[in-house]
Amino acid sequence: MIFLVVGEFKHEAVAAWRNGKNIPVRAISPAAGIDVLVESALLMPLSV
Repeated sequence: MIFLVVGEFKHEAVAAWRNGKNIPVRAISPAAGIDVLVESALLMPLSV
């Protein structure tokens, strides 16, 4: 399974996922694992 994550509107969700928060996508756990492709700008810290 592959997740493709793009767009600034996903910044908070990516930050929550990277911090181990229990977000809905964590309920998906196929035996073969998941590859997550994230737009590089979403890996930057959120600016306040």
